Amino acid sequence: MAKHSSKENDYTVPALYRGLRILELFDSQHRVLTTQEFADALDVTTASIYRIVSTLTEMHYLEKVAKNTYQLGPQVISQGFSYLASRDIVDIVMPHLNNLRNQVSMSCHLSVREGREAVYIYRSFASQRLSVNIPVGTRIACHSCAMGRVLLTALDEAELDALYQHVRLDGYPAPAPAPCLNSNRRLSRIAPTAG
Repeated sequence: MAKHSSKENDYTVPALYRGLRILELFDSQHRVLTTQEFADALDVTTASIYRIVSTLTEMHYLEKVAKNTYQLGPQVISQGFSYLASRDIVDIVMPHLNNLRNQVSMSCHLSVREGREAVYIYRSFASQRLSVNIPVGTRIACHSCAMGRVLLTALDEAELDALYQHVRLDGYPAPAPAPCLNSNRRLSRIAPTAG
């Protein structure tokens, strides 16, 4: 376990400390980590963090993607939303989306991916007769909507395969067949080079 400073940390709870450190190990370059990587980073054995990892998984802060392999779970995002809401992020985004709406005369939406769903957290409604009007809080399967497919382009092929590994997509109405994930792979390869 990482060393703490002296008296100011006398009340530190080791298990809680390790659990939070595990969550902090994830970033844009490390989206999927193994229990061995957790242990190495914390300088402990994998056995000593087994219960912590199990608890984080049970509470959906971690999501198991393969044997002894994890990514951040949806609860991290949910808690992040609560924090961001307290910082009025929508107020920051609002003028930009409203300006875009005024330029294109179309409703504009802000959404984030939570698991396999796109969650709409803001809409700038255009007063056009045929405007798209998706209420805030709406959840739509990512593979079945344009917004969701754009969000999926942030994943590489391995992450995309892991996300949909045990999911049947043929129960969704057109245009949401399984082949759309293949289209998304093509988008993922194109997106980084777009100007």
